[in-house]
Amino acid sequence: ADLIVGYTKYIKDIESLIKDKEVYSTGMTHEVDRCKYAVGQALTSKKVALISNGDANVYGMAGLVLEIIEANNLWDKLEVIIEPGITSILTAAAKAGAPIMHDFAVISLSNLLTPMELIEKRLQNALSADFVLGLYNPLSHSRKEPYFKFLEILQQHRNGDTPVVIAQNLGRDNEAIHIKTVKDLLELKDDMTMINMSTILIIGSSATRLANSGKKVITRRGYQQNYDYQLQ
Repeated sequence: ADLIVGYTKYIKDIESLIKDKEVYSTGMTHEVDRCKYAVGQALTSKKVALISNGDANVYGMAGLVLEIIEANNLWDKLEVIIEPGITSILTAAAKAGAPIMHDFAVISLSNLLTPMELIEKRLQNALSADFVLGLYNPLSHSRKEPYFKFLEILQQHRNGDTPVVIAQNLGRDNEAIHIKTVKDLLELKDDMTMINMSTILIIGSSATRLANSGKKVITRRGYQQNYDYQLQ
């Protein structure tokens, strides 16, 4: 690439890989500016790499770039290559065991672009349908209402002993995986040392259980109903 564009925090994460490159970075809430700049620079024949955290299609920049290209009718003028990545829920699940082996849903609790009423509806539907639930962007200093609403809805649909994975700073030096329960999560309330914008939560379903003395989480897919697991 001739130019690297990204959120300032993510650019810092890859500094060792882009030492000799031209870089354009902006802070939080400037996603549209970043993507417009990337598209504009690509129109000058530069090869532009736009950085997303995890996977560009999961709360990343892929959709925004394509929307900007569509709005400006640039489909015939630019080639866009979207590289797949590993989104946080997959990393968290692998570190914790196998919590998303059966059907699961993913919801962002950020209400900056999504109305609170819609987030609430999605939480109710996902939890009442007994999905394993992954939560992105759970809690920030300025945005606590969605998380408190989630805790309220959670109590309606999950027992206190339902397993919960709290994954912090995935892929970074201070990464931490905590295996807890719904009861533990409710007791934490809005403890931002545990729950913040660098945290992803996985809430188990009725098929989720703790294993290996609480060190692993498994969501059963149903094999145990038809097969004998004992080694001969």
